[in-house]
Amino acid sequence: MSLPIIKATGTHYEVGRQIGTQVKQLLQRYFETVEKDFLKTDECHKLYSGYLKVTNDNYPQYVEELQGIADGAGVSFEKIFMSNLYELVILERKSEAMGLRCTDVFLNTESTQVIAHNEDALSKECGYSFIVDVCCINDRPRGRLLVPEERFVSYCYPGALSGAAFSYNSDGLVTTVNYITGKYVKKDRLPMSMLLRASLSASSPDHLTEIIRNVGSGVGTAVSMNAAFLSNKDVVYIYEIYNKETDERVQTNFKLIEIKKRNESVPTESVPTESHSSEPVYGYYYHCNQLRLVPDACDATISSQKRTEFLENSTLPQTKADLCNILSHPRIWRPIESMDGHEDGSLTLACAIFDLANENLEVYTSKRPSLGGIPDITLKLDNF
Repeated sequence: MSLPIIKATGTHYEVGRQIGTQVKQLLQRYFETVEKDFLKTDECHKLYSGYLKVTNDNYPQYVEELQGIADGAGVSFEKIFMSNLYELVILERKSEAMGLRCTDVFLNTESTQVIAHNEDALSKECGYSFIVDVCCINDRPRGRLLVPEERFVSYCYPGALSGAAFSYNSDGLVTTVNYITGKYVKKDRLPMSMLLRASLSASSPDHLTEIIRNVGSGVGTAVSMNAAFLSNKDVVYIYEIYNKETDERVQTNFKLIEIKKRNESVPTESVPTESHSSEPVYGYYYHCNQLRLVPDACDATISSQKRTEFLENSTLPQTKADLCNILSHPRIWRPIESMDGHEDGSLTLACAIFDLANENLEVYTSKRPSLGGIPDITLKLDNF
């Protein structure tokens, strides 16, 4: 399966328009095939309007970017913006939300520093994704986005902003995302997709944490974001972002897990494969669409539970090849050949292997990574 790489440079609106123009036929075909019309009730329209207002108040540049995509593709802004509201998917189509799934495995040792990610989605999403390589010039810094420019590469879904799958930026940030079916969806908070998009502007771990904390606005629903910086490859960060039933303060709730490098002082047999505290984890960890530190804040699917059980009982990986074998296992990989999806309707669309030590990204779309050979796409993480 081919995966086009779309390049764009300019203001946020100009970048959006360039992307929309280059994938115009793809986006139009997608919206004709997959109708995402949630605005069938007055309540849904109120939710749409509320999320749009919060986004405009915090990140008006991203509204302009989405308007650019809409104009370039000849698709209504309403449809484009709705494609970025996972909150409404949970509220209106929870069974569909429960089918969204990805798997991440992490290995951080003296010889191997890898974030490996399977990008899974519903079968109806197959054939519509692409990669963007962009430079967004922030010509009017305002709201929360004050950096002069954003430069990043990101795997994207049609109509959706960057940051919601796997990405990296010019400051050495690497991210992957696990969607979560949060129990508590907030209707007056920043849409989760906008927070993920904003994370691509981060230049350091502290900056990333500041963006995620989002004091004053919070976030609409739960998500798990995995991150690392090339400037300090010894640590991988997992942000478990969630909402409480009632919040006294309007800011994002999150738990932070740090996966630190395993060395001779931490023997292999003492490396935990499960953690329900914020104490550091050494060497190996994994994530399957659930909140491991705050499980009561999400609805974990049967698929998540089965994948987690499989990983708990698997042999502890030692190399990048071991991680590739894990993500290629039939219990984890959902082959595209099975176009109807699996028990949860999902398929594996891509596998991303971030090799932090060698500073490259390998993307597999046409074959499992365990089959060897050349990846479909190889990108250098420092090539900007």
